[in-house]
Amino acid sequence: MASFLSKGMRSEVRQTHEMVWLKMYHATLVEGGVEAYSFEECLNDYRLAMFEGWRRMVFLVGGGNLTQKEEAGFCNILLPRYCAAILDLNAGELLSENWL
Repeated sequence: MASFLSKGMRSEVRQTHEMVWLKMYHATLVEGGVEAYSFEECLNDYRLAMFEGWRRMVFLVGGGNLTQKEEAGFCNILLPRYCAAILDLNAGELLSENWL
């Protein structure tokens, strides 16, 4: 869900619709039998997952195996989208709770 919303659409579209879509996603999980998983937990997992996409992108670009066109796409399209999502969701506040 995080990967799809953060890299698959422009930031302004994600910002406008993501909470509605995330609530629908959570409701679908619950309807499908997932128990003891609150929306707050789902939201925090979603926020943290933004870092995973960003990390993968950094490793791909840093690995030096991309064409110039691919690298430009990552740096000009995906990097700003991941950074915007991380900042919009204030995901950095979760790092101290989970990884530091």
